Amino acid sequence: MRLFSRTMQRISILLPSLRGGGAERVMLTIATELAERGHEVDLVLCKAEGAYINDVPASVNLIDLRNHRLSRCLVPLLKHIRRRQPEALLSTMRHVNLLAVTAKLMSPHSFRLIVREANTIGTQLMEDNNLKERCMPFLMKWLYPRADAIVAVSEDTRKDLITHAGIDPYRVQIIHNPVVSDLMFKHAESAVTHPWLKSHTVPVIVAAGRLCRQKDFPTLIDAFAKLRQHLVARLIILGEGEERANLMQQARALGIAEHVDLPGFVNNPFCYMKQADLFVLSSLWEGLPNTLIQAMALGTPVISTDCSGGSREILNNGTLGELVPTRSSDRLSIVMRNVIQSRFSPTTTLRNKRAMAHCAGTFGLRPIVDQYQILVSTLSLSTP
Repeated sequence: MRLFSRTMQRISILLPSLRGGGAERVMLTIATELAERGHEVDLVLCKAEGAYINDVPASVNLIDLRNHRLSRCLVPLLKHIRRRQPEALLSTMRHVNLLAVTAKLMSPHSFRLIVREANTIGTQLMEDNNLKERCMPFLMKWLYPRADAIVAVSEDTRKDLITHAGIDPYRVQIIHNPVVSDLMFKHAESAVTHPWLKSHTVPVIVAAGRLCRQKDFPTLIDAFAKLRQHLVARLIILGEGEERANLMQQARALGIAEHVDLPGFVNNPFCYMKQADLFVLSSLWEGLPNTLIQAMALGTPVISTDCSGGSREILNNGTLGELVPTRSSDRLSIVMRNVIQSRFSPTTTLRNKRAMAHCAGTFGLRPIVDQYQILVSTLSLSTP
């Protein structure tokens, strides 16, 4: 029996856009499920653009604030709040969360604000010399407590908020990402069009994510070049981003360009994951890596860097998949070879089945959205 009220509520969900990223896909999934449950859902975008725009269902109201710059979205957001008068506003991504808190402080309309933190900040601060980003923990420490609820997507993300942003531990609760769904399994059964996966004459490794520094694909490509010295394999990296040219140049310099493909953003990465012999996450930091969870749920062997942000939590300390140090192409190469060579063994098959069951139970769409619905209902019943 569900513990939340079935009363319809007006809920706004705030995002910068619907570019092809994990946070965007997660929030669109939450919006869609809440609308299917009878709530009136507004998906509020600073700029209505991105790969997922056409995936917004008719049951969700798409609101365009018409500005790329978050600093110019405050007034349009306040107008939206005044016009629509939501009972709850759910925001995600750090800069957007700060915008949402500012709007709450300035709006004459009372509403419940839930800010969702989807990434760790500690490692990012060590990697980033940008003054604006270095000021972020101070702004978070000052503004996040003004929200009615603070959600972290993993235990690592929760600890990171407490350690680096000084958030009261009692204010932060964990709600995982709802990334395992019937729709995902349906998409995974679609025919894959990539020739390497259609012919599948040699092992194929798949990775996915924005082509940016955080994902550290240079280490993966370096490790793959070392792997090729021992066995024949191919590498597909799904995603788009500013590092594309550098990654292709690296592959050419290593003499493996014909064995590495960067097909860009794909609407259905799940059929790639399901057909892959191995999925690799090479990130320097994460919040809760959706692609890792989804690959596991589809029964594919996985390797992940032991980065901050949920990988160890997802892999149950390495019992459900392999963990390797960040930036270690030597170690990653060795583990990739071991996993590929043992991928048909009974031990690997059993591990994959355990991983599938774990992901379906922990990161399933309905139980996770239940948690958000309970949170919204509880906050709505509390005193303004």
